[in-house]
Parts: sequence; C-alpha cells; structure tokens
Amino acid sequence: MRSPARFLLCVLFGALSFPAAAQDDLPAAIKALLQDHIEIDKKGVGMVVGIIDEHGSTIVSCGHRDTATTPEITGDTLFDICSITKTFTAILLQDMVARGQMKLDDPVAKYLPNSVKVPTRNGKQITLRHLATHTSGLPRDLDNLSPQNWQNPYADYTPDKFYAFLSSLTLHQDPGEKFEYSSLGMQLLAHAIELKSGVDYETLVTDRICRPLKMDSTRITLTPELKARLAIGHNPPNQSVPEINFAPLLGAGGLRSTANDLLKYISANLGLTKSPLTPIMEQTHAVQIPHVDNNMDTALGWSVAHFPGAEFISHSGRGIGYRALIAFDKQRRRGVVVVSNSYDDDRLYDIGWLLLQSKWQTDKRPKAVPIDYRIYDTYTGQYNLAPDSLIGIRRQGNRLLIQPAGKLTAELLPESETDFFGRITGRKVTFARDAHGQVTRLIVHADGVEYPALKISNDPPPLPALPKPHVAISLDPKQLDALIGRYEITPAEIIIIKRTADHLLAIWGGEAFEFSPESATTFFSSYGDLQITFTTDDKGAVTGLTSHQSSEKEQHARKL
Repeated sequence: MRSPARFLLCVLFGALSFPAAAQDDLPAAIKALLQDHIEIDKKGVGMVVGIIDEHGSTIVSCGHRDTATTPEITGDTLFDICSITKTFTAILLQDMVARGQMKLDDPVAKYLPNSVKVPTRNGKQITLRHLATHTSGLPRDLDNLSPQNWQNPYADYTPDKFYAFLSSLTLHQDPGEKFEYSSLGMQLLAHAIELKSGVDYETLVTDRICRPLKMDSTRITLTPELKARLAIGHNPPNQSVPEINFAPLLGAGGLRSTANDLLKYISANLGLTKSPLTPIMEQTHAVQIPHVDNNMDTALGWSVAHFPGAEFISHSGRGIGYRALIAFDKQRRRGVVVVSNSYDDDRLYDIGWLLLQSKWQTDKRPKAVPIDYRIYDTYTGQYNLAPDSLIGIRRQGNRLLIQPAGKLTAELLPESETDFFGRITGRKVTFARDAHGQVTRLIVHADGVEYPALKISNDPPPLPALPKPHVAISLDPKQLDALIGRYEITPAEIIIIKRTADHLLAIWGGEAFEFSPESATTFFSSYGDLQITFTTDDKGAVTGLTSHQSSEKEQHARKL
C-alpha cells in the first residue's frame, strides 16, 4: 500500500485528479513543462505532446530529432511507438471477428500449420482472446534468437524458427489462469491473423486502419520521405542508437507514427471522428480481465485504469531509444499523446496522466498576480514531507519551481506572496514563516486536507546531471565464460547470457544488448543506463544476476 506521502505526490504531480491550472493558455503551460523536463531535469532529447477533445486538437513540442543542430521535432516527426503497436493488432483481431473469419475463443492452433505444436496445459488450449489479453501463459519474449548481426536480431529470424520455439515450450500456468505480459503472444496473434487473411501484417494495418483514418505517416517500412522525418532514438547519456528491424515478427512492436497521426487514432477510438472503425475499436475497450493490478483492468490490447472519478484507456510503449503513451478518457471525450526519442524518459507517463486530468479551459483556471520574484529566494530549499519524500524548491530566473523527489519539475505561480498554485495542476501550496520571518515549512492543500512539509535546508537540491560514462576494463575470456548461461527472472521471463569477443551479450525481452565489463562481476550497457551485477556463492560459482537501471526497479534472476 502506498504511504500517505507517496499518494500525495501522485495527486500533486502526475497521477490522480487535478483542478484548474494557471491562467495562461494550456499550450503555453505545456511548453514550459516540456522545457523544464528537457532543459532542467535533463530527462529527454525531444518530446511531442498532443491533446484532443470535442473542441479540437493541439500539438506542443520541445527538443530536436537528434543533436541540437538537427531540426526541431514537430507533430509530424516520426517516433517508434513500440508496444502501442499491440493496440493495432487487437483492432485487426476484432475486425476479423466482425468479418466472421475468426472467433475470440478459437484456439490459435486452428490458424497455424498442422506441424506446429502449440503448447497446452491441463487440457486447456491457448485462444485468440488469451493472446490479446496476455493470459496465454506464453513467455514474455523469444529466447531462441541466433542472428548473424546482434545489432539487428530479427533480420534473419524465420517462421520456421518461430514454429520450432513454440513447439518446444512448456507452459508454467494454464491458459486464461492469470495476466502475464507477453509480447510473444501478440506476435503469435498477428501471425495467425496474417495466415487467415492471406495478407501481411503491415498491409493489414495500412489498409484496414491507417488509410481509413488518413494516418499517412504511420508505417513499419518507411519511404525516404518518412525516414527523413524520423526522430533518432537515444539511450543515456543521450547517445543515439541504431535502427532496429522487427520483421518478420510484428504485432507487438514495429510501427512508427507521429503525434498528429496518433491524435487521429484517438479521435476515432473516442468517436470524435466519424469512422466505420469506431464500433470495432469500442469493442476492444471492453474489460476482459479485471483487477490485473490495484487499479488496472485489461481489455483487448488496452489497459483500463481507474482513478477517483475517472477511467482511462491507455497503452504505453518502450523500446530502444524511445518511449510513448496514448491515453483517453471516454467520459470526458478527451485524449493525450506523448512521444519521446529518449529511452530514459520515464516521467513521460506522469506528463500524460497529468495533462489528461487537468483543466483545459482558460476561463476555469486560477489567476496569478505579479509579485517581486526576489522573494522566491526565501522559499528555496528542501522540505521533508515524510521520511522517504523530499520536496525541492528552486528559483530559475523569475520562476519558482517545485520538484518532489523522482517526480516532474513543476512551476508554481503566485496568488499572493505566500500562496502559490501549480501552473498545470492548480494545486495550492502555502509557505509559512515563524515569528522572525524565516520560512519554516510549506503546506500542500489537496482535496480539503493540509499536508505540511518542514524545511530542512536552505539549499535547493542539486540540478540533475547526465550520468557519468562508464569505463570498460579487460577480463580474461575464462572469467567471461563463467558467466554464460540462462537466468530466470520468472518462468516466463528468461535472460540468456552469451559471450562475444571481450563482451557479454544478453538476450532479454526479445532484444540483444551488449555489455562491457566494469569489474569482474559488474557490466554496463548503453541501453537505458542498464547494468548487470553477477552474484556468486562462497566457492565463487555464479548463482544469479541483478539488473539495475536508473528509472526501473531492480530485477533478480537465478542461474538455471
């Protein structure tokens, strides 16, 4: 269960319901938020935000396609949308059902060659519904990749290799028993749809979804014109990454799109745009698996999140060098798109949820008053909201910024010399002084409750800095060979460690990452600031590994 302090930070800065925001128009407030995110927090290279409702759509962007000398990104810049591709696969499935060519509860084996042995458990077969809801019991990803070029691991992967992998699997849970995310399941679903329709996946997506919705910049194979608009993906510390070719296994990822195109996609899902696809899309929104998480249900290809007074349908994407989110509120008929060309942009999701729930109308936003901004210096410092929750206040020129630990930097605007409100959220923050005029605390006002935070330092928290580059060392090949093997995070998620020359190769999540040694047991990759530490027993035998990443929880895996 979340602590009251953690819950409050979510309410304030990116996850629950928000009242009115500042008096300036929303695009200006979003622009300032993105600039703070990229230029102060140093959490991205480029980001585009799109919002849409019954009154129209707006695009706000900040940053560049690659380095500062490259063109600035816009609503027409292409990004890899990664796992958002899965929602297109779900729509294709529902379309096949509407055409009478498939049924949700058909076994997937019905649509595969007879030579393929699809795994079963306790007499239960994997159905199309199981694949679309991540309840198939299949592992998260493939682990039989053996490409000639690990920088492009899918380029020479064939259907026969896919079939051989399927036929070799043993399920660790009954199909339909519980939710366990599986990109492999979506790839299998897309392949079954291809075989039944006799049409390849990209053509299906283009002809049945993109062209009817006039999404002309959403493709897998890019023309020269589209490729010229593609943002280059980045991993920490803002290093560009090579382009990945996911063919022939699609359906779980591989689509590139723009914020403008994704707003058209949301518009059709919400019924804001008249389209024959809307009824099919609405069927994919229906909850299939309730209570996957505390506030989350699963639909066909979508997640359905529940918040106080709101229900959002969404899907996020994360891949080499990119992150993306689309989310919409069917009750208020509004949606948000956020795309970034930086893998480390973990706060992208906070931005999306914050915007989806904020007030958008200028006439419903509180008004700021002019004050002498030099008074902001008396407020700068660090405030203790709870033992594990610090709030930082800093002055940036004539602006007052607030940042809870690990959350977005947000701007505060003044209602008076002591009362402020969030420029986006509208949440009220009051600064209190003692009898000597010294600022001693701030008070956050949320839903009629006051949350005090004591001032513990007059020094603002240090500005974020880019991660320091790692330094590789040389290890004896025998030391590297001792680390080779299979490591189990869960029965459905396996890491395979191989050696290539003086490096390690980790096949993980359907992708391959090269790791360089920093010590005899610690290795690093440029992929998302990812590190691996191997553990040994008292005899020196390798027993497992732990993965570390700045924006993710540690994961532990035992050696099989």
